[in-house]
Amino acid sequence: MAEHSDFVGVVTPTLIYVGVSSREEFDKILLPALDHGENDKGNHVISKSIKQGETQVIFQHWVKFRIRPTSAAS
Repeated sequence: MAEHSDFVGVVTPTLIYVGVSSREEFDKILLPALDHGENDKGNHVISKSIKQGETQVIFQHWVKFRIRPTSAAS
C-alpha cells in the first residue's frame, strides 16, 4: 500500500503551497489545472491556483517524483 503525504507550506504571509498526494482529491478542486510537464530530473507536477486580494494559494500534485541518489563525498 502506498503511503500518502499531503503538506501545506506557508512561504510568505501571502503565498501558500498545498501538496495534494491523491490525484482523486486533487481533481476535486474546482479550478483549472496547469500541467508543468516533466522536468530534466524526471519529476512531473500539475498545479491549480487561486488568488484573492494579495493572497495566493497554489495546489500541487506530483504525478511523478524521483529522488536521484547523491554521490558520496570523497
